[in-house]
Amino acid sequence: GVDIQGVRVQNDLAGSKVNSNDALYLLSRPTGGEVFKNSNDINSDLETMLRHQEVVYVLGFTVPAGNNGRYHDLSIKLTGVPGGRAFHRAGYFDDGAQTALERSLTNAEIVLNDIPQAGVHIATLTAAFPAANHRGLVPVVVDIPGTDLLVPQPSKPLSLDLYVYAFDGEGIVRDRIFQHITLDTIVLRDKLLRTGVKYYATLSLPAGKYAIKTLVRLSDDRKGYARSDVEVTSGDEVSLLPPLFMDDPGRWVLIRGAMHDDGAPFPFQIGGEPFMPSARAELMDGQPRDYALFVLNADAGELAWETAVTDVSGRKQSTSPILVKQLQAQTMTKMIFRYTAQGMMSGAGTMDVQVHRKGSGDERTSRVAVVMKTKGEAP
Repeated sequence: GVDIQGVRVQNDLAGSKVNSNDALYLLSRPTGGEVFKNSNDINSDLETMLRHQEVVYVLGFTVPAGNNGRYHDLSIKLTGVPGGRAFHRAGYFDDGAQTALERSLTNAEIVLNDIPQAGVHIATLTAAFPAANHRGLVPVVVDIPGTDLLVPQPSKPLSLDLYVYAFDGEGIVRDRIFQHITLDTIVLRDKLLRTGVKYYATLSLPAGKYAIKTLVRLSDDRKGYARSDVEVTSGDEVSLLPPLFMDDPGRWVLIRGAMHDDGAPFPFQIGGEPFMPSARAELMDGQPRDYALFVLNADAGELAWETAVTDVSGRKQSTSPILVKQLQAQTMTKMIFRYTAQGMMSGAGTMDVQVHRKGSGDERTSRVAVVMKTKGEAP
């Protein structure tokens, strides 16, 4: 808080009117802020404030679980910093007693600060198609594991809120989606246990770079969060979509969300055959898996490609995937490749696909999250 009234006395000459800046303290101090007061040089105050923000430490700690809403004070003590001061939030509340407004503020804190959430392990996939009529189509696929939704065992229909925000480079929300979803867990139990919920929606964004942030909040206040970065190119730039592992939508509880696409056709199709991609593909050791690759503004004959899969241990396996199908559709080259994982360690990993023009240093790389599975491991 910056007091812009300058140097002054706190009372008028008669002593009857208090000219106080206590309100600024009430607004600033509980969240670790500072008040600049008794100064006629606002530029100096702003420079000091910016200098204080040059380095910010994020400290984390674990506390016993509680749900009675009790308030806990926080105290930070500096060591080895003579004359130093620490500004920090005053404390925190146990979960379980928040109002709807407090829950909304917590959700905003998660989204704005990219705070990981372990209550629900969601995965997201975003793919940016080039801007036409000054706006690009950005499909968003969210996979929510059913085992997370069914813990603890629900005795009534399960409800969840799903938020998707597209932040540009200046931190401004350029498009957003909110969806309230209710699931009949008794009817859908088998399908939820086998896979989970697959949510599909589309955003509409002008050319530029974006952070697509997705938050899922269950009715018992468990949360899942994921962020993916994407770039919407202009219509004539060469661009590469992430590898799109083809999934069987019939295995999932498929939910179609908001479509901000101005009636654009379903983007995930090859030769008129639609498919739904996996947000986080499972690669079973020794079993082939097909994925689609879309390259914009480049002919198939001039392209060369390479695949690199990295497992949880950091081991990288580079291969030239097998081309199964290829189609040139106007300005877009669509290809289906077949990849077989061999000897990779079980756990979370990534797949990187690099495409470049033959005889040229012009190349593009895209990445998708994968999960390695060993033979005999349950899907």
